[in-house]
Amino acid sequence: MKLKNRAVEKDDLLFKDYQWTHYSEDHPNISGWPDHTAFDRREGEQMLYMINQIIAIHELSPDNDAKMIEMLIRGKMPESFRSQRRVVSWVAGNWKMAWFKR
Repeated sequence: MKLKNRAVEKDDLLFKDYQWTHYSEDHPNISGWPDHTAFDRREGEQMLYMINQIIAIHELSPDNDAKMIEMLIRGKMPESFRSQRRVVSWVAGNWKMAWFKR
């Protein structure tokens, strides 16, 4: 999925304690459509991929919504949710609650 706006980058992230693994551009952890591939919320490249995918899928704003997505995934999402697809689904299902509590 192609982003309409700019992509969220490392400097945009709120949390600064991510591990940074180098992946090839076509590695399933950071490319393609979110699926059953394992997701690690503490790995920076995977977090960037997930935030950008959620923004693209739901037509959100990188400037207004990226930090909320990051906070939901890092702070609210159950630890047991470990697939990309499950993360996307959980964020979508909890999005209104997150905005309401702002």
